Order: sequence, then C-alpha cells, then structure tokens
Amino acid sequence: MNVTRRFVLTGLFLVVGISVAVRAEPKEKEASKVDDLAHEGYWLKDKEAAYKKAMAMLNKPAPALQLANWHGKPVTPADRKGKIVLVDFWATWCGPCLEQIPHANEMKNKYADKGVIVYGACCARGAETMSKTAVDKGMEYPTGKLSDKATTDWGINFWPTYAVIDREGNLRAIGLEPGYVEKVLDELLTEQPPKADDKEEPKK
Repeated sequence: MNVTRRFVLTGLFLVVGISVAVRAEPKEKEASKVDDLAHEGYWLKDKEAAYKKAMAMLNKPAPALQLANWHGKPVTPADRKGKIVLVDFWATWCGPCLEQIPHANEMKNKYADKGVIVYGACCARGAETMSKTAVDKGMEYPTGKLSDKATTDWGINFWPTYAVIDREGNLRAIGLEPGYVEKVLDELLTEQPPKADDKEEPKK
C-alpha cells in the first residue's frame, strides 16, 4: 500500500470514528414543562428555605406516605402503581383547605378515566374530626390521617399542600397553588399519556 493511499484510509477512519463518537454522545435531557410549572406554581416562594427544600425533592421517588384511620376506601400501593397521583394534604381546622374540597372533587372526577387518582392526607392535629369534616364538606375522595414523621418527610409547611406523583412513583410537584394543579396534571398526562387499562374509580 503506497503512502498516499494509507493517508486517505487513515483520514476516512478518523472521520468515521469521530462521527460515531458524536452520534453516541447522550442527548441532553429536554426541559420538562411539568418541571417549569412545578417551580412557577409553588405557592409561597417567599418562604425561601421551604421553597428550596421542595424543589430539591422533585424528580426523585416520592417519600413513603402511610396513612391511618382511613375515611373511605384506603388507597394501597397496588392502587397507585402506574397511576398519576394527586395528594391533598389538608387539615380540618384550615379554612382554605375546606374551601378547596369542591375543586379537588372536580379533579377527581375529571381525571378518573385518565389514570389519575386523588386522595387526602389529613394533618394529625385535628384529625379526630376528619371523617365528620369529610362528610360535612362532601369530600368525594378517600382520606387518611398523616403521621408527624410523614409530615416532616414531605416537608409540609402550609395547608393545603398539593403534591403530584407520576406513573413511575417520582414526585413531580409539591406546594402548588390551587390554580396550577390542573395545569400540572394536564402537562403530565401529555408526558405520560393515559393507558388502555386506566379505568374510572368505582363510585362510592
């Protein structure tokens, strides 16, 4: 093989190698609109420490959430598997929480056949009246009593706090203003569309 031909072949190999290497580089993850909404829609951005802690929890497995003394049918890990979950952290003594129950009912019904489940997590303080309050306020979704540990693990600093968990069990938003909850759910359903086996929850 003459010198000129050797140089040409070597050059071709280098070009092909560089091309393959460039193609093999992983693409940067595209920014998610859900993430943008989760940051934009955080309710109390003036609470800097709480805001930073909440944002640091996103896109990671949601903390464990075991509830007690359920009112309504308990939501099990099997029920949550493969579903988008909206958790309403509320308190019986919290006026804004009670005012938001009709909206949460609407979301529960609106998204039921899209694989979204809604349930409440009631603050331990005042939870002795949880069932009565749920009945009096017409709560259509199940709710259970929070433990102090779960309240700390989830970083709940104000009530109501809305949290959205995706189909893979990752926390995608927490501390949303009520007006942002449906925006996040709609965008998450675009990212993780309804599946064939998504069915509406049975009526109470």
